[in-house]
Amino acid sequence: HHKQKDTGNQNTLVEQNHKQKDTGNHEMLEVVSKHTGQSPIPFLPFRYQFLQLIKNFDFIFFIGLIFLNGITRSANNLYIAIYQTQVLKIKGMSNDEIKKIPTIFRPITTILGKNAVSTTTTCSTIVEIIFLFLSFNITKNFGLYWPLFFAQVAQTIRNFGYFLMPIGYKHSFLITCFLEAQKGVNFSLTHASGVQIVNNLTNENLKSTGQIIYAGAFFSLSSFISG
Repeated sequence: HHKQKDTGNQNTLVEQNHKQKDTGNHEMLEVVSKHTGQSPIPFLPFRYQFLQLIKNFDFIFFIGLIFLNGITRSANNLYIAIYQTQVLKIKGMSNDEIKKIPTIFRPITTILGKNAVSTTTTCSTIVEIIFLFLSFNITKNFGLYWPLFFAQVAQTIRNFGYFLMPIGYKHSFLITCFLEAQKGVNFSLTHASGVQIVNNLTNENLKSTGQIIYAGAFFSLSSFISG
């Protein structure tokens, strides 16, 4: 009889504790609502957030496209240096070719022109920085879906360019720089549009979770699969 009373008292205390927590949470939400002028967003555990996103067909379809794009990008990045050096056998500029460059550009040409693989990577990085810097104006003027389309065009140009380039071609170094610039276009335009599209496809309380899934599909999971 005493044990039953103790158990009943414990259950009552637990219920009161939960009620106090709920009351405290509601009070906090009301305070947030008063200060921000917006309706408070209820907190959901991650598993419920994930399930809500799984049921969102448009979001899952878009993540699937991003995942496939990430696979091709990661596969290219993993093996492109081997393909450039061992298959295409690209070489930097010779001293005679550097001498033909205007004097003002010779110092930087001497550094970049002789290091073929690192120079192609630099071309990609420079283009990425430029397009990401201009991403606001690009998405403002062209919307979110046209940049995503042109990103895939750039990826296609890069892949077919390497496929069609003859081995031992004398201008392979310059063409490779151009093709790697397409990689920069692809990444920057995809990322500039993709982040905003994910925000548009998710509810207010799921935007952070959506960004985590987007980044995981585009960078981490695609790299794991392609490797």
